[in-house]
Amino acid sequence: MKKYIIMFSVILTALWSCDVQLDEVFDDTAASRVDKQVAEAYEVLTAASNGWIMEYYPNTDQAYGGVNILVKFNPDNSVMMINETVSDVNAVKSSTYVINRSQSAVLAFDTYNEYICYYADPSLEEGEGRRYGYMGDLDFAIMSLSESEVVLRGTKTQNRIVLRAIPESKSWAHYLSDVQKVQTEVFYNSVIKFVLHHQGQTRDFVADVDYPLFPYAYMDEEGIEKTHVVSYMYTDTGIKFYEPVEIFGIQIQNFVWDAESVRFYCTDPGLEDVFMQGEQEYYFRPYEFFLGEWTFYCAGTAGGTYDITISEQDYGKTLWINGLTYTSSSEGEYNYPITLTWNRSGLVEVKKNQIVGVKLINGIYHDIYIRICSASSYDNTTANSSMISKPDFQDNPNRVDFESNGAWVNTEGFGYYYHDGSNNTRGKFLTPMCMVKKQ
Repeated sequence: MKKYIIMFSVILTALWSCDVQLDEVFDDTAASRVDKQVAEAYEVLTAASNGWIMEYYPNTDQAYGGVNILVKFNPDNSVMMINETVSDVNAVKSSTYVINRSQSAVLAFDTYNEYICYYADPSLEEGEGRRYGYMGDLDFAIMSLSESEVVLRGTKTQNRIVLRAIPESKSWAHYLSDVQKVQTEVFYNSVIKFVLHHQGQTRDFVADVDYPLFPYAYMDEEGIEKTHVVSYMYTDTGIKFYEPVEIFGIQIQNFVWDAESVRFYCTDPGLEDVFMQGEQEYYFRPYEFFLGEWTFYCAGTAGGTYDITISEQDYGKTLWINGLTYTSSSEGEYNYPITLTWNRSGLVEVKKNQIVGVKLINGIYHDIYIRICSASSYDNTTANSSMISKPDFQDNPNRVDFESNGAWVNTEGFGYYYHDGSNNTRGKFLTPMCMVKKQ
């Protein structure tokens, strides 16, 4: 019996020794492999002298579309960064990065940079709301490396994030300006949907107004209608889907934009006949349509005809109306530029409570507002009341009619207004009937 115990102990010792040896060999091999990947990652990332385009998608479901983030990795672990949302395409900011050792090499942005940290900030009201935000990644497992492309995987979302080397011939400012140009042209063409065309077949892609997303309806194998959402991002020439999408038995992903035809053409090999045609509301009028000389027709206490000029204020958003003049026998002339807001539907709106100037009245300076009014009173309470152009041409494409837009049912027009401190409404103006563009 003693002999068997001794033999069993020897066998256990040998097995334990073998196991330790195998573990040590495996650990050494794994560590060596990760070390090699980390070294290679530093070499590849820093070798791109003009940096990388990061195709960044926050949220596990890519629910907010993608964003271009331009990054340049330096050997001292600093990183230069900017993204497509900037108003100043030269506003590059610096932070730091590190490549950590885990089961594989992990790229981490370890100090704050608003151009990427914004999408991972849980304190935002945007996205999923406070405590969540856009739920984006700051750490990325490195999946593959080459001098022209690096493939990452978000450690939190598991999203595929691609880095593409930026050609030396294209500056960052030029690239971002081109991206923003495509975005602007799509936006200002007020596309409400894109219709995908392929060999006589069509599919409607609804244009999400907030994020680069294309919801579309389809029938499943049981004949039940379902909705799929395609997440995409803008490029300097068009758009790119997060991943290839199979429709009509083909795989589509990359498109180039043509503003003249309001169309995206597919650039995937062999699919030159595939395109997405943008469609607008029938009453759409572009921002530029409203610029120029108009005749403004009014009713009410200051009724009559006015020659007005509409000029650019904030391109694609707001315009100035000049020339709407009212003269009070006791208070003198009211003649202030009024803001006209343009929206993606091609309509324009005069909103209440805008301060248009300051006027000296009876020795006191008063702020002059625009208020929505009826024939006998001003609306002081309804936050969203306004006058908006009608989606109707009235048989004249150069005529714009107005109507009430808001909860105050008595809205008839808008007028200059000031408060005299005694709870009385002061000011006068007009009920706009329509305006007609001069030829």
